[in-house]
Amino acid sequence: MATRRLGWHQYIPQKRERFGIKTFLLCESKSGYVWSTIVYTGKGTILDDTFKNTSMSSQVVKFLMKPLSEKGYCVTTDNFYTSPKLAEALISHSCDTYGTVSVT
Repeated sequence: MATRRLGWHQYIPQKRERFGIKTFLLCESKSGYVWSTIVYTGKGTILDDTFKNTSMSSQVVKFLMKPLSEKGYCVTTDNFYTSPKLAEALISHSCDTYGTVSVT
């Protein structure tokens, strides 16, 4: 329960463990090797100023993929992170993307 002492812990009422620390990980699919990680500290989480004009979900993916840019990797995302603009940005940097896009 140490997370309750943090000013930036997450509260998600639908989860069994309602309090926790949100992290974003970029992992290799076969071995589970962690390429990069972000600890989310709220709206003040600083990623990269070059991505500031995109949504937070796209910023997360772009920041995590930055070291692998131009190397021909494929990133798989769920529907929260997948968008046509993100796909275009990744493809422009020689990265493929695979995921479900929600149309609203």
